[in-house]
Amino acid sequence: MNNIKELKLDRYIFIRNLIAFICASLIIIFTFWGVTYGLLEKPNEITPERGVFIFHLFTVNSNLLSLASAILVVSFTIQGLLKKKYEVPSWAFQVLYCATICVFLTFNFSLALILPRNGVSAVIGMNLFLHILCPILCVILFFMVSTDKHVNLLNSILVMIPFGLYALVYAIMVLILGEENGGWRDIYHLFTYIPWYLVLIVMVPAVFGISSLFRFLHNLVVNKRNYAVESYVIREYKDLSKDELIDLAHSIGYYSIKDSKAKTIPVPLKDLYLIAKSNKNVELKDLVDSFSEGYLDHLKELNQ
Repeated sequence: MNNIKELKLDRYIFIRNLIAFICASLIIIFTFWGVTYGLLEKPNEITPERGVFIFHLFTVNSNLLSLASAILVVSFTIQGLLKKKYEVPSWAFQVLYCATICVFLTFNFSLALILPRNGVSAVIGMNLFLHILCPILCVILFFMVSTDKHVNLLNSILVMIPFGLYALVYAIMVLILGEENGGWRDIYHLFTYIPWYLVLIVMVPAVFGISSLFRFLHNLVVNKRNYAVESYVIREYKDLSKDELIDLAHSIGYYSIKDSKAKTIPVPLKDLYLIAKSNKNVELKDLVDSFSEGYLDHLKELNQ
C-alpha cells in the first residue's frame, strides 16, 4: 500500500480533540477575565469579597484549578492536532476530573442558593464567567478529552480532596477564628442556620455522589467509544489476508515517522492489537515487526 486509508474514526477523534482545544482555550481566557474582573471590581454589601479577597471564594479557587487543567489539556490537544497523538495522560485527566467536580459544584450552588438569595449578582460580572461559562465549558471538556481509560472508585475519592481542603480552611476561618478576629464571614451561610455537623453530613455525600455520577457517565462514554473502535476495525480488517495486514502495518510505520533524528520507535500497540484481534490470519508480533520495519525504512531514507 502506498497510502494509508484514512479511518473514518480519525475524523471523529480529530473533531473531539478540536472541541477540547476550543473549550480549554476559552476556559483559560474566561478565567483570567473573570479573576481580573473580581480583582478590579469594588466591593459592595452583597459581594464584599472583591480585590484580593476574591481568593476566599470557593468559586475562584475551583476555577483556578480548572484553569490549570485547561492549560494541561491545551498542551496535549495541540500535540494531538499536530501529531495525531490524542491521548491525555491519566494524571492530567485526574486534574481535569478534580476541576470539573469543583466547578460543577460552583455552578449548582450559585443557581440553587446564591441566585435566589442575592439575585442577579450571582450571574453577572465576575460570576458570569466563574459561575456559569467556565463550569459549562469544563463539563464539555471533561467528556471531549480523548481517553480510553476508565475512572475507578479511587479516582472518585481523590477528586474530593480540593473540596475537602477548602472546606477545612473555610471551617477554621469562619467557625474557629471568626470574622471579628480577622477570619472570614460565613460567605455561603453554611453555618448561619444549621449546625456544622449537619453541613458535613449533607455536603460530603453530595460531593461524592456528583463525582460518582461523572465517573459513571465518563465510563459509559469510554465503553461506547471503545466498542465503536473495535467494531470498525473488525469490519475493516477481518477479511484481509496475512500479507495484506503485514503490508498495512508496514505502511503505517513508514508514514508514522516525522523526524529524521528520531531515537525511539513509537509502536501503536493498541491499534495493532485491535487489528490482530479482528483477524485470525495474523499475530500481533508480525504486525509489530512489520510496523518497525516500515518505520526504519523511512528513517533510513530521510538520513541518506
